[in-house]
Amino acid sequence: MSGLLGRLDRTLVGMPRAQQMVVAGEALTQLVSAFAERAELMLLDWEERYRGPLVDGAWLAGLEERPPTFNLAAYETEPVELPRPRPRNPNPQEELELIPVADSASREDRTLIKS
Repeated sequence: MSGLLGRLDRTLVGMPRAQQMVVAGEALTQLVSAFAERAELMLLDWEERYRGPLVDGAWLAGLEERPPTFNLAAYETEPVELPRPRPRNPNPQEELELIPVADSASREDRTLIKS
């Protein structure tokens, strides 16, 4: 780097001030572009180096692709019969009927029976 700047200084000697500024500006622009390109290449190299798998290939070779299996035998039970709902009568007034229990029974002994 110092060698390049020394050559630039020797090149600029004897030039008019305005021309020195133009040449120095162009030289510095090219130098910065070279550093930027070098940095880009270093980053790409770093990315390539660490892009590979994090797990060793030998470890992956021991794995097989197969669907999971589940043993549900411990949770199996006999089926339970659930009570079925009674069919609804479309006319609820027909469901109730007063039936006397006995002729000799008092009024309180009469029962409301659903049919």
